[in-house]
Amino acid sequence: MAYSIIIPTIKNILESKGSIVFTLRSILDQSMPAEKIIVVSHENNTFTNAELLRQFENQIQLVTYPSDILNISFARNLGASYTETDNLIFMDDDVVLGDYNTIEKVDTILKHFDFCCGASRLWTPMNWGELVKNTYPIEHIRRIGSVSTSVSEVCDFRDAVQS
Repeated sequence: MAYSIIIPTIKNILESKGSIVFTLRSILDQSMPAEKIIVVSHENNTFTNAELLRQFENQIQLVTYPSDILNISFARNLGASYTETDNLIFMDDDVVLGDYNTIEKVDTILKHFDFCCGASRLWTPMNWGELVKNTYPIEHIRRIGSVSTSVSEVCDFRDAVQS
C-alpha cells in the first residue's frame, strides 16, 4: 500500500530545537518509503519554511496557510487535500519514528484492520536535542542524528543572528 504522511506545524524551528528536522529524517529513513510527505505550516513561519525547503527540498511538499487559522484539524485536512493516496498517516512535528520499519508495521496491521492508531512515548529532558547525536544507543536514531545537515547548524545560525 502507498502512504502519505501529513505533518502540521506552527512551531519555529529554532524554538523547538529543530524537532521537525528529526521527525522528517526518521520518516525518510524508513524501510518502506512514504509516497508523499506533506508539511503544512503557517505562511508567516518564514524561517522554518525556508529551512525545511533548504534541507529537504525534493523530499517534502510544503503547504502554507494563513496564520490567522490556528486549527490543527484545518491543517491536517489541507494536507490531506494535496495527496492522492488512500492511506494517510498524520504525525505531530515533534515525533520521531524510533524504528526504521514503523511504516512497514503499520502496513502489516492494515492488512487485517481498516484503521490503525498508536504511539509509544519516550519522555525526554529539556536538552533532548543534545541526546539525539551519534552516541545515542538506538541504531536508527543514530543514523538520523548523523546526517550532514543538523539542528546544531540551525542553532549556530540562531546564535549568529542573535549576536
